[in-house]
Amino acid sequence: MLKSANVTGCKNPMFGKIGVNKGKSLSEEIKRKISKSKIGKPGLSGKKNPMFGKIARNKGIPQKQEVKDFISKKAQEKWKSISSEEKEIKLKQLKKIRDNFLKTKKETKPEKEIRNMLEKNNIEFEPQKEIGYYLCDFAIKNKIIIEVQGD
Repeated sequence: MLKSANVTGCKNPMFGKIGVNKGKSLSEEIKRKISKSKIGKPGLSGKKNPMFGKIARNKGIPQKQEVKDFISKKAQEKWKSISSEEKEIKLKQLKKIRDNFLKTKKETKPEKEIRNMLEKNNIEFEPQKEIGYYLCDFAIKNKIIIEVQGD
């Protein structure tokens, strides 16, 4: 059994390299075979998740502001360096991811309770309202936003 080393950044043997499957799309048959091969095998949810019950190595350690600034600066530089066509493609990809998320997102118990309270008091609202790139839990007359924290 191979023991995985915690190798990150430029020490990672794949750092700066492009994977052999980068840019390739899988055929429907291959996707079906992969899906079929996963049936009955442990998933990544609950106790099946290898990180279940473990504490992340950086848990409770706040990220330094200089690190946040560095990451932000690099992301801005990268965004400025790509063409408008690439930006448009990336924004479309993000929109697709967001739309898929909205289709599959389930209401949490606290969100259901808030929904019930709003309905009980005959308050008109919009659930999962998009405001720019932000998604709020409930919007009332486009003036009041309700964010439900917790799960």
